[in-house]
Amino acid sequence: MKTAPLLEAAQNIIGGDWRTEDTGLQECFMDDGRVGDSWAALRLGPGLPKEGQTTALEKIRAAWSEAGYEPGIGTLPVINGVEVTQLRYPAAGRGPDGLYLEVQVATTGSTLESVASCIARAKQPDGEEGP
Repeated sequence: MKTAPLLEAAQNIIGGDWRTEDTGLQECFMDDGRVGDSWAALRLGPGLPKEGQTTALEKIRAAWSEAGYEPGIGTLPVINGVEVTQLRYPAAGRGPDGLYLEVQVATTGSTLESVASCIARAKQPDGEEGP
């Protein structure tokens, strides 16, 4: 699953200017032990007024749900007076294929983070052929 369209949808819903800090390709491991790769992304964006956060998160939830990902919503502990609300798929950890999606919004800023599904490499380190 490519996560970029889901991140872009969230960015468009929240609006404003975003900085891309994607870390890119990273090594991961399949459930059967094969080595794979996944794409990690991080986007830093604007804050949202408290009264607009629920509407934005519900729209993001609908977009992600339509794509087959049912995120959980929660509130993180208040730090330095900043309340952060989080929308995350899965609600904790990562999906069985390594995928996760997360958006956090506060009045001071927003973040989007994802790791795409782990895809087995065509050539494994032991010389065996992948899928």
